[in-house]
Amino acid sequence: MIQRIHISSTGELDDIPAIGDLVDSYCRLHGIPERIGFHLRLALDELLTNTVSYGFSQNSHRRAIEIRVQRLPAWLITEVQDNGPPFNPLEAPAPDLLAPMETRAIGGLGIHLVRSVIDQLDYRHHDNCNILQLRQALPTTDGGDGDFPR
Repeated sequence: MIQRIHISSTGELDDIPAIGDLVDSYCRLHGIPERIGFHLRLALDELLTNTVSYGFSQNSHRRAIEIRVQRLPAWLITEVQDNGPPFNPLEAPAPDLLAPMETRAIGGLGIHLVRSVIDQLDYRHHDNCNILQLRQALPTTDGGDGDFPR
């Protein structure tokens, strides 16, 4: 059974639902709990929408997004890579959720949502690409943490 998938996109908003469907199928095939698969799809939808809408300029002629998903014994690891300008979403300030709507700064809710549904996030910029790694803990039968990729 394939333990990993690699999805390529040209960075169009229309690609996002199909990417979500592929990830859903992968999660079902590999016995990923429904809640974890739902959280991954929600996070990917938010991240990819932001990348396509804000990370690429209208003049970007060669947009590329790569998504890799891998199931390990105790972790579901997803990497989202794009060739947009360097941007670390983890440096975005947390939104003030208690402030009245009319006084809140625009933006920031998407990454807040991602942080709330994904266990661990890591960003790096390498070879002119943004790479965001999402790690979701999977239930294990032995109670251990399993192998964790570094």
